[in-house]
Amino acid sequence: KIIPAGFPVRGFTRPISVAYNPKKGSTTSRIYLSGGVMADGELTSSTWTCDGSQWAEFQQLSLPPMQRASVVRYTLDIDAPDSFWIMQTGEMADGKVSEILYYSENSGITWKRLNKEHLKLGDTYNIKPFGCSSAFFNPKNYRIYFIGGKDAEGLQKSDIVTGALLNLSMLKKR
Repeated sequence: KIIPAGFPVRGFTRPISVAYNPKKGSTTSRIYLSGGVMADGELTSSTWTCDGSQWAEFQQLSLPPMQRASVVRYTLDIDAPDSFWIMQTGEMADGKVSEILYYSENSGITWKRLNKEHLKLGDTYNIKPFGCSSAFFNPKNYRIYFIGGKDAEGLQKSDIVTGALLNLSMLKKR
């Protein structure tokens, strides 16, 4: 099959697989990815999803074009585990990174700034801008971990930054 125009060829988020859920209207499993570099070298902010046979693009209104972003699936409600996604933006077109986090409650179909919608959840004031990290969520303690990445000067870092959305105050662990 031919890849659709505007599809990222590198630098997109790690693909996330979501199982089918007939109760929510989905009849097939899907994968989702966001951002990245398109074949023409331009960055995109779109989220792409595939049901195994075709790709669909969802253009984003509040998410900046970027590459090397990280997404974690978070649990705010134990009846809907992994349903609150958090994105740490990667590298923007100017090569800069940001401390702004985004969230999605619909598998990345729409992204919104976390600190605009949930003021106390998106508080990253005490950390310097960083991006392009490896990220994961630990469901035992409800913490997100961002490992490594690059800082605002473009230098690679080995820091570990962690926080929990119950009171997200991101802290540098080392």
